[in-house]
Amino acid sequence: MLVLLVLVWSLGGCGESGETEEQSWAFDREYQREGLTVRWRVDRQELHIAETFKAQLEIVADTDMRVEVPDLADGFEEYSFHIISQQQEPQRLIGADQTVRRIDYEIEPVTVGSHELAPLHITYTIALGQGAEALGENGAAGGQEVVGDLFTDAVAIEVLPYPTEEGEQLDLADVKDVVALPEEAMVPNWLLIPAIVLGLLLLVVLVLWLVYRHTHRARVAKRVYKTAHEVALEALRQLEQMDLVAGGRVKLYYECISGILRYYIEHRFGLRAPESTTEEFLQLANEAKVLSGENREMLSEFLRHCDLVKFACYAPTPKQIDETRAVTNDFINATRDSVQQIEVTAGKNAIPLAAWIAADEQGGNE
Repeated sequence: MLVLLVLVWSLGGCGESGETEEQSWAFDREYQREGLTVRWRVDRQELHIAETFKAQLEIVADTDMRVEVPDLADGFEEYSFHIISQQQEPQRLIGADQTVRRIDYEIEPVTVGSHELAPLHITYTIALGQGAEALGENGAAGGQEVVGDLFTDAVAIEVLPYPTEEGEQLDLADVKDVVALPEEAMVPNWLLIPAIVLGLLLLVVLVLWLVYRHTHRARVAKRVYKTAHEVALEALRQLEQMDLVAGGRVKLYYECISGILRYYIEHRFGLRAPESTTEEFLQLANEAKVLSGENREMLSEFLRHCDLVKFACYAPTPKQIDETRAVTNDFINATRDSVQQIEVTAGKNAIPLAAWIAADEQGGNE
C-alpha cells in the first residue's frame, strides 16, 4: 500500500513539472529567407502608462550564415519607450546545420499616446561553397559571400493614461488662467513698509557683521611674534650700521648699547630694567634669581663700564669698545630662549633706537 502511494505521488509530481505555462503574444510574426527564420513577438499592444510589456526576437539560421541584429532602441520614437532589461541567451546548435539565439526585452512606455516599434532591419551574410568551417575573419569563404536584408513589420503600441479608482482614464487637465488671490489672503498695505524697513535693517546688520569679522580676522592674521634675542640682535646690527664710534659719538654708542641690553633683559626675564639705575637693576636681578652667577658678574661689569663712559666722561680705548660689543653679544646668546616670544606687530615692544639718536641730536642742537 505504501509503495502504491509513493508511486502515485511521483507520477503526480512529474505531471506538474512537465507542464509549462505558454506565453501569449498579442503580436507574433514569422519572417523567412532561405536558411533564415526570424520570429518577432510582443505580448501587449495596449497598456497603461505605469505598466510594461515584453518583446522577444528569435533567430534560427544556418551555421554558414552570419546575422547582424540591430539595436532595438535605435528605432524608438522620441519620448516613446525605454528598455528596462535585455537578456540574450547563448547561441546554441539545433539539428546538424542550424543555430538558434533569442533576445528577450522588457520595455516601459514614457508618454501616453499612440506609438509604434519601428521595423527591425536585420542583415545577414551567407558564405558560399565551403561551409561554416571555411569562413574567414570577414565571414566569407575565399572572398565569396551573399549579403541580404530582412525587415520586420512595425508594431503599434497604444499607451493609455493611468485609470482612476472609478475606472476612468486619468487625463491631464488643461492649464487654467491665472486666478487672483482673495483679498483676505493678501498682506495689508500698512504691513509692507515696516516689513521692508526691518528687512533693510537686518541686511545692514549682516553686512556690518561680515565686515567686522573680515577685518578682525585680518588683524589677527597679521600679528607678528619674535624672540627677545632676535629683537635685541637686530637692534645691535642697526647700531653697528650707524657707525657712531667712527663719528666720534662714543658716549651715544654706549647709551644705545646699554639700552639695548636693558630692553633685552626686560623682554627675556620680565624685569623692569630700562627705568632702574644700575645698582637698582643689579639688586633686582639678584633677588629674582633669573641669572646664573657667571652671567650676573658679566652683566655687572658691563653696566658699570657703560656708566663710566656715560656719566664720568671716561674715554674707552678701541679695544674696550670691541670688548663691550663682544660682551653684549655673548650675554644675549648665553641667556637666549627660543620658546618664549614677544609680539612685535606694528612696532610693539620695539627697542627705541631711533628715538635715542633723535633725542641726542636735539640735545646737541640746544
